[in-house]
Amino acid sequence: MRYIYLVRHGNPGQPDEPSRCLGATDVSLSEYGKEQICKSKEYIHSFPWTKVYVSPMRRCLESAQCLGIDSDRLTIKENLHEMPAGIWENLTFDQIKKEYPKLYEARGKAIGTFAVEGAESFKEAGERFAQCIDEICGETQENLLVISHAGVIRGFLCKLTGRDYDQVMDYTVPYGSVTVLKETGDGLEVVEYGLRSLKLLDMDEVKQIYEKCGTPKPVVSHMKKVAEVTLQIMDEKMDQFTEYEKEIVYKAALLHDIKRTEKNHDKKSADYLRKEGYKDIAELVALHHSTLINVKPEIELHEILFYADKLVMEDRVVFIEDRFAKSFERCKGIEEAEAKHQALYEKAIWIKEKIGG
Repeated sequence: MRYIYLVRHGNPGQPDEPSRCLGATDVSLSEYGKEQICKSKEYIHSFPWTKVYVSPMRRCLESAQCLGIDSDRLTIKENLHEMPAGIWENLTFDQIKKEYPKLYEARGKAIGTFAVEGAESFKEAGERFAQCIDEICGETQENLLVISHAGVIRGFLCKLTGRDYDQVMDYTVPYGSVTVLKETGDGLEVVEYGLRSLKLLDMDEVKQIYEKCGTPKPVVSHMKKVAEVTLQIMDEKMDQFTEYEKEIVYKAALLHDIKRTEKNHDKKSADYLRKEGYKDIAELVALHHSTLINVKPEIELHEILFYADKLVMEDRVVFIEDRFAKSFERCKGIEEAEAKHQALYEKAIWIKEKIGG
């Protein structure tokens, strides 16, 4: 059994720039993209790969350089290149919608198999990439690092899993992310996809997420206060947790309500963070409004986030009892809402007793 780690190159643009179809356009990484990969270096090197294959495109070769991989260790494979975009090459999606409205509409109806003149579909790209991976696997039995592109990786994942190619965009592959494959006697299987280093999630990145999600300022203030409270709880009560675990909870607290204005905001916030490559954080966020009680005596990370969230009303720390007395007014007289409110209160008290607060 061995593993293959597929890494997407760094960003060739800036985080606030509109997305472009950069298939065959051979661009370099931006300074932002280089910094992105450098921050991911420790994380990517934590995986046990020994041999490196790379797309011939500059953004991948430069990513390898940022990872500190010597050029003599690289094996360049032509068929790891990105899927060409044809007549849409180097256009923003707003430009495409304006200049090619009918073609863009057709793409939306069959995104996995559609291709404009001179382009390659996700299906075609995935099949090409799969052939290249088969070739690589025949050359060595070592664990592999493969630096490539989002489009071909997505198409390949659909081919590998048998998923409908029209669902290709469900496989999110952010810049600098790692997709983990395991080779068994039955072939390759997907272990994880699109995972990113927590080092990428600094305060600049957090602010960008607030802006992209349109999170209101009062909600941002609430999340920042909850994050402060999580650190206080873990520092004062939970010295058994590692610094990494504290970081996960803190960053989950900073982001747990990014979709607060939407229905089922806990799930939608978690879904957004998973697509950004932060799986561990997304799992905590998904549970921060859950009524399920963990009966084990050990305190778990998601319980700290849940409890800290309930200790903060707006951007003020309050007593649990006061917080729930106030929030009860919003659901009074609605049977289902009252039942959930009571369940959340009981869970908060249960966690309070576990923590010893």
